[in-house]
Amino acid sequence: MKLTDLLGRRIVLFDGAMGTALQAAGLGASELPEIWNVTHPDVVSDIHLGYLRAGSDVVTTNTLGALQNVLDESGCGYSTEEVYAAAVSCARSAIETIQKEESDETPDKPRFVAASIGPTRHLVGMTGGINAEEAYELYKAAVMAAERAGADVLLFETFTDILELKTGILAAKEYTNLPVFACLTYEKGGRTLTGTDPFTAINITNGLGLDAFGVNCSLGPDALLDIAKELADYSGVPVIVQPNAGMPTVLDDGSLVYDMDAEDFADKLIEIAKSGAAIIGGCCGSNYTFISAVRKRLDAAHDDEPTVFPAVATQWFEEKAAKGRPSVCSGAKTIFADDIDMNELPRGVATCVDADVISEAQDGNFKLSDGRKALLHQTTTPENLDMAMRACRGKPGICMGKSEPGKEEQIRAVAKKYGAVVLE
Repeated sequence: MKLTDLLGRRIVLFDGAMGTALQAAGLGASELPEIWNVTHPDVVSDIHLGYLRAGSDVVTTNTLGALQNVLDESGCGYSTEEVYAAAVSCARSAIETIQKEESDETPDKPRFVAASIGPTRHLVGMTGGINAEEAYELYKAAVMAAERAGADVLLFETFTDILELKTGILAAKEYTNLPVFACLTYEKGGRTLTGTDPFTAINITNGLGLDAFGVNCSLGPDALLDIAKELADYSGVPVIVQPNAGMPTVLDDGSLVYDMDAEDFADKLIEIAKSGAAIIGGCCGSNYTFISAVRKRLDAAHDDEPTVFPAVATQWFEEKAAKGRPSVCSGAKTIFADDIDMNELPRGVATCVDADVISEAQDGNFKLSDGRKALLHQTTTPENLDMAMRACRGKPGICMGKSEPGKEEQIRAVAKKYGAVVLE
């Protein structure tokens, strides 16, 4: 059975925080947690086992910071390939142990390994950061390593930049055959750090072939309830929600204490599940006790009952976004092509970019930054259009008026790949 086979049959329960458990096991403040997969595999495996005993269906690998640039900056000397291989092995070892412990194990009670993939920790496509091509190569290496190691699903989590998340998703879809889940992290105001709100995130990602989409980290379950409801209202795929254990307080020794106990956390998380989330779990500050409390409530509520998804969109959404809305994220504002004054666009945002002209100006190479804030794109060359779609920090629109006879089918294939809106 695949993890995606469970979606819609019952609520799927992920695990809780890895960092919290590692710190309790002795992880130093300056240590990179991912290295413990190699240096302390028994400790990492025991943490996974603790979550499985608490009732998790899925354990998440200790690889949030396993991109090669993060490993190199730490000076650890390990490669992404080595860390993912060790991490998946730790998770598999825990699953083997729990299966031996449960003599009544049946095919209806499978466990799965989700390979955690985190951000580059640099701004992508912005001054002072790294470019999209470099980020793509980092994610390509990570997703391929995770698949080779034997992960069941790829989980992009704790992302604040929609373009970076999109870059990772594209690498996963183009270089692996694994299901792909993705989560953004939101601030109190309901947007990510780079300005993307839940509706815009759904508008952008719905056409990328995700298997689940949602939110992790960010805030506690009470503060994420409205975001979870919005995701469930508009998402075309199952919704995943993994909140923190409330808000943290920094103690004198530098450690963090979160303000929710396991029972309150579980009550709120069940409320999120009832709002439409198909996959739930915990993030920072949560531990075995939290996951156990959630499992008890799921079992008491007959968690084998089907969940309802994709969510039924409102009439407004069906009318305005049945095929998606061309849009672009600019700072803390989302701009939609169908309801703006073209004379009042923010600086740097273009109504239409000609991919052919930009490519010619760059000696045949499309400069990604040129198409980052374009609402609409036109081209005669599908190859140029592909690069423009990859660069867009939003949901791209494609104007078919310039396309050459015989190229329409290729251009539509590019549009489908990137979830773009085709305008005749």
